[in-house]
Amino acid sequence: RVVWVLKHQKATVSEWMSMLSEGPASKRYSPLFTEHLDVLRAYPIVRDLVFTAYDKAAAAIGEQVLKNLEGTLVAACINPDIMLRPSTEPDLDPNKVDAAAAAAAAAVGQPPNPSSGQSTTA
Repeated sequence: RVVWVLKHQKATVSEWMSMLSEGPASKRYSPLFTEHLDVLRAYPIVRDLVFTAYDKAAAAIGEQVLKNLEGTLVAACINPDIMLRPSTEPDLDPNKVDAAAAAAAAAVGQPPNPSSGQSTTA
């Protein structure tokens, strides 16, 4: 499906490039988009070469996505606990980190850590 979507993006990108030749969008993007689209439309050999290279790149990306997905599924089959554990992404909001540290400290009955920026006086 990933490869199919990528390969069918060619028409959408070509249409988008054609809309850049006029209107307010023409000032925001490089004029080379329009020039390249004109070359693609004027020379079938160039179009075939570019689209063939694009299809090969889309196929390579699709293979990589499939390989990564298969690896994830194999890992999940070997050890399902890894796939079912909660997210381990760091939370970069300092207020949430301080609140989580205070909650963890309260759970074990210890005062909050002074290095976390919280006051130890009540």
